[in-house]
Amino acid sequence: MGIGNSLCKRRKCGALESSHRNDTDLSITRRFSIGGLASVAHHASSKFRIPDRLLTMDVMVLDNSLREPEVAQLNAHTVEDKKAIYAELLKCGFTEIIVGLFKEHKTVFDVFVQDLLNSGADRRSLWAFSNMTDKGFDHHERLWDTTIPIGLRRMKKYGIYNVILEVDLHCKTVTSMSQAEIDSALDRLTQRAVDRLEWVQEFLALPG
Repeated sequence: MGIGNSLCKRRKCGALESSHRNDTDLSITRRFSIGGLASVAHHASSKFRIPDRLLTMDVMVLDNSLREPEVAQLNAHTVEDKKAIYAELLKCGFTEIIVGLFKEHKTVFDVFVQDLLNSGADRRSLWAFSNMTDKGFDHHERLWDTTIPIGLRRMKKYGIYNVILEVDLHCKTVTSMSQAEIDSALDRLTQRAVDRLEWVQEFLALPG
């Protein structure tokens, strides 16, 4: 759930607006507070047959307002924009916040995160994205790449402990691969994921 893109248009911290359009083209618009999610869930359960177990699950909400789209982005956030969005998220009661993703070259994310940490933000509640590998979509060594991606290395540098590993499964060459080659690639992908998670446990573990 994100509010960053609409922050300049609508500053309503206690309430968020949600719209849903079902198969019969009926539009339902609900306005609800963070504390009113349960009533909305019960309404949705009766109308859309959500399993009862979903109403009692202990869920964690990760806010993704601070991350910006990487495609067709015309107006990027400034550091001050991100600071304003972060302040609004805290007012809304979000406790787990994605601060962005890091690239080989430094971006506004780096400056924002450094300022945020220097201001005393709780590192335990901050998250960031990292690619499983920095190789391109169709690089032939993509699944064999053992180099720790820049996202993880930058998180270690800044002291951000919570990572979301992104795995791009798209690969044009898969159409020319045999089943045995596909199985081998999946085995390597699984091993690469294990390697990355072991690295995270060793270098991004919460203090204490």
